[in-house]
Amino acid sequence: MDPVRVVLVDMPLLLREVISRIVASEPRLDLVAEIGELARLGPVIDACHPGFVIGGDELLGDAEATAVLRRCPSARVLTVTSDGARSFLFELTPTRRAMGEISSKGLIEVILG
Repeated sequence: MDPVRVVLVDMPLLLREVISRIVASEPRLDLVAEIGELARLGPVIDACHPGFVIGGDELLGDAEATAVLRRCPSARVLTVTSDGARSFLFELTPTRRAMGEISSKGLIEVILG
């Protein structure tokens, strides 16, 4: 089975570094891109075709970012608050699932489904 391709986008640097290390520690995951700002999301999504996108909690509140993510409909999206205390899993459907505070083990379990 191929590793799940993961993209990190638009979150505070420290949080992105923590999540990046967690993802990199799991051999079933492949961190294909880290993006600091939403404006670069389109080209990265088109080039990488991720299976999972992790972003700051504003990610799906941005209409342009949501439109870009819809170009990769099989991708699941996890938004994380800037303090890491709350997270929500979206599957680009009209629903979302509260995931609570995210731990290393919990993050990997969510990404792997």
